[in-house]
Amino acid sequence: MVGLRTPAALRAAGHLRAVGFYSLGLLVLILTAFIRVLDSIAAFAAAREWRVVAVTAAVLAVMPVSIVVGAA
Repeated sequence: MVGLRTPAALRAAGHLRAVGFYSLGLLVLILTAFIRVLDSIAAFAAAREWRVVAVTAAVLAVMPVSIVVGAA
């Protein structure tokens, strides 16, 4: 995320620095994907589509790993 962690991005945005806004924008986009996957798990579980729940849960498990590996 442009080299800034969330607290540093918040401080930078608070000081009206562009890099802070860029970092927070990326964070919002990433969180949107996580929320979408969590919502899908809930919807498929309510519909009792257990295979799809399992696949979607696997996708959810891979997402943080990809972020950590991508940040390295």
